[in-house]
Amino acid sequence: YLTSPEIDLPKRQAFGHKGSYGHILVVGGHANMGGAVIMAAEAAFHAGAGKVTVMCNASHHSAILSRSPNIMVQDIDQFDSAKIETLLSQIDAVCFGMGLGRDDQSAQIFQRWFEILQSQTQLEIVLDADALWFLAEEKNTDL
Repeated sequence: YLTSPEIDLPKRQAFGHKGSYGHILVVGGHANMGGAVIMAAEAAFHAGAGKVTVMCNASHHSAILSRSPNIMVQDIDQFDSAKIETLLSQIDAVCFGMGLGRDDQSAQIFQRWFEILQSQTQLEIVLDADALWFLAEEKNTDL
């Protein structure tokens, strides 16, 4: 838990549990770029999140769990639109685009996730790196 004169995070409740402090989803982690999702997930915990799930290429799961066993992992290639919507109903915020990549598979992942994220008005959403790159490439966007 961070404490600093510049950072005024709320105190933890005496009888709170990890579910009391929000569930963050970090989405990205192309097969060749796993570091960004690890750093984003760890930053979410340091900022006070109670639960963090990383949705990335399965090749990074061992490294993530070795470094931070408190991070939950999911294989991004195993989620269709219905599974994505179900997962999003269980979280509070999404960080999208960390190490997503810019190849054809990344473009497909961006399209699938971004279409769904646009309709999620109850979520806090942070777009990062490659998601912003794909967004800039979009000619017609509702944002």
